[in-house]
Amino acid sequence: MECGVRIPIEGGGHLTCDGSRDSAIHDEQSPIFLHRFGMRPPVQFPADFGWPLIPFGTVGQVARVLVFGAKKYRRDGWKYIPNAREHHFNSAMNHLTAWAEGERFDNESGLPHLAHAAARVLFLIWFEMNPTKEIDK
Repeated sequence: MECGVRIPIEGGGHLTCDGSRDSAIHDEQSPIFLHRFGMRPPVQFPADFGWPLIPFGTVGQVARVLVFGAKKYRRDGWKYIPNAREHHFNSAMNHLTAWAEGERFDNESGLPHLAHAAARVLFLIWFEMNPTKEIDK
């Protein structure tokens, strides 16, 4: 049921008090809607980029693993390990094995084994994208 209140929006369309959408302008992701209410519009990526598909709650866990590693070693230290692909693959498998055996959290960092494994997989992806960056023995 419509409440009868329609607030005209610059650029066309209306906002209504009952949450009904009578135009794309009411879409909470619309840059006009966000601007009107003092919020910054989200960064625009191509529609097929895939950012909305990433479960972002999980990304924070991986970021915590990266911070832990940067404090323990150094920022981006994972790039400078000899035979990095083998090292990161083995480490990812160790974390996945611990998780599969029922251990949810890494003893040293206290962070989830799956987040550690995901970080190592991200490193492997980076090396795939940058094949000349790996340091040999």
